[in-house]
Amino acid sequence: MRPTARLGMSQIIWTEDDLQRVERIGRAAAPALIDALPGDQRRAVQARVLEELEYGEIARRPGTSEQVLRKRVSRAGHHATTADRRISMSGFDHLEQELRAAQQRRRAAGHARLRPLPVVPLLALVATAAIFVGARQATITTLATLARSQRTVDRLPPRIIGPPNRHVYPYGTYPPMTGIYVRYIRKARHRFGANYYLVPAANANTLSPVPERCYAEQRNALRRELPTILANLRQAALTLQSRYIANQQAALLPYPGVCLTAINDTGNGDGCSSGYSLSQIKAGHTLTSGAPAGVPVVYGLAPTGVRTVTLYYPRRAPQTVLAINNVFILHTPRQKLPRNGLPDRLVWRGTAGQLIKTITLR
Repeated sequence: MRPTARLGMSQIIWTEDDLQRVERIGRAAAPALIDALPGDQRRAVQARVLEELEYGEIARRPGTSEQVLRKRVSRAGHHATTADRRISMSGFDHLEQELRAAQQRRRAAGHARLRPLPVVPLLALVATAAIFVGARQATITTLATLARSQRTVDRLPPRIIGPPNRHVYPYGTYPPMTGIYVRYIRKARHRFGANYYLVPAANANTLSPVPERCYAEQRNALRRELPTILANLRQAALTLQSRYIANQQAALLPYPGVCLTAINDTGNGDGCSSGYSLSQIKAGHTLTSGAPAGVPVVYGLAPTGVRTVTLYYPRRAPQTVLAINNVFILHTPRQKLPRNGLPDRLVWRGTAGQLIKTITLR
C-alpha cells in the first residue's frame, strides 16, 4: 500500500489555481529555503538539484566525495521540510488554508472520497515545490513542447475500464507522481493509435520511502554477524553497508521530472512507473517498449534541437525516425527486432543532419 493511502490521503493533483499559488510563494520562498541551509548542504543542493549535475561530476571538485555529497543532499531535504515553518511561514499557512478550502469545495461538489490533507506532508510538498522551481524551468527549456500554450487536446482523455463492470474516470488517470503540474501537461503526438503526453511533476520519484527503523535493523543485523566475519574484513563490510544504505536513501530522494505516458482513446495503455529527471532526458535514458494501442512500439524523449533519432540493433539495419514535439516513436514488430525493439545504441542528429549525441545503452 502506498504511504499516501496509509495516511488516508488522496493523490495530490495540482489544479491551475493551486499551481499559480505555489509558484507565487515558491519564487519568494526558494532562495530563503536554500540560504537557510548550512554551507556544505547549500552548495550540494545547488550543484545537484538546481544545476542537475551528477554526483560523480560534483565529487571531482576538491574536498568532497560522492558518499558525502549524497548525505548532504539527503540532510538538506530533511532540513528544508522541518525548517519550512520558520521561513515565510505566513505564505505557507495561507497556501495550506487555500488548498484545504479547495478540497472542501470539491468534496461538496460530489468528490466524497477526497479527504483532508495532513499538515506535515502538505508543507513538505510545498517546500519541495518551492526548491524545484528553477529545476522545472530548466526542464521546460530542454523540452520546448512544455512551453507552448495549453490547448483542449492537452487534457488527458477519460479512462474507461470494463466490461463487465464498466467504470469511467472523467479526468483520466494521472501517473503516480507527486505535485503534477496539470497546466503544463502537453499532448505531444498521436501515432499508431496512441496519444503521447508529457506530464511534468515536482517529484517524479514514485518509490515508497523506507522507515529509518528498517535501516537501523540492517545495521544491527550486520553487527550481530560481525563475529562470524574474518577480522580483517569486518571494517570493509561495515563500510560497504554504509555505502549501500546511502545509495538506497539517495534513490528515494524527490526529484522534478517528466513522465512520457502513451494511452489510447479509452484512456488505457502504457502508464508511467516513474518520471525521467532532466539528467536522464539529456543522457537519452528514456526508452520504453510497449504496445499502448495494440501496436508494438519503442518510444522516448529527445531534447529540443534533436530532429532525428537512429536506433541501432545487432545484425539489423539501423532505423531512423523523426523526433516531433520532443517524442520519437518506432514501430517494432517483435518478430523482426530483438529485445522487444530496445536498441543497443541511439544517435541524435539536428535539423541539418549534424551529430548531437551518441548514446550506448548496453
